Amino acid sequence: MTWAITLSNGDKDTLVNVERLSFNDTRLALDLDGSAGSTAKLLGAFLGSDGVANKNFVGIGLQYLDAGGTYEALIELAISTVFGETPNSRSVVATFYKNLTGQQAPEDIISTYASLLDNGDLSVLALSLQVADSEINLSNIDLVGLTSTGIEYS
Repeated sequence: MTWAITLSNGDKDTLVNVERLSFNDTRLALDLDGSAGSTAKLLGAFLGSDGVANKNFVGIGLQYLDAGGTYEALIELAISTVFGETPNSRSVVATFYKNLTGQQAPEDIISTYASLLDNGDLSVLALSLQVADSEINLSNIDLVGLTSTGIEYS
């Protein structure tokens, strides 16, 4: 990807295939088609759209993925961090629904998906991946907008 930047002194430069920028006051991840995008999608799913503004969490996700960790393994870590070692299916469904829609989940949605999770027809990992990669989540976190601005991290 190519980025055109204007420095504070007015000079212009073009960056090609740069994933990270570090300034005196902030750091930006530009690889929204890579580790930065995966981290943003995960944070949106597990913490809601405001999750992508948490520079510390973005930095943790980037560090994990840049070190060779997989997206699925990072999702597994998020599951155990947010929901505990034995996630309650109803809590999982309610949390994801709230993070995607901003509203409380209707009982029929909770019951349907909790049953799928409890019966083993759907794993928490599979549901988490579906939520993180959903068009609703991508819209909520403004992934398109982030591809033009980058995402701040610490």
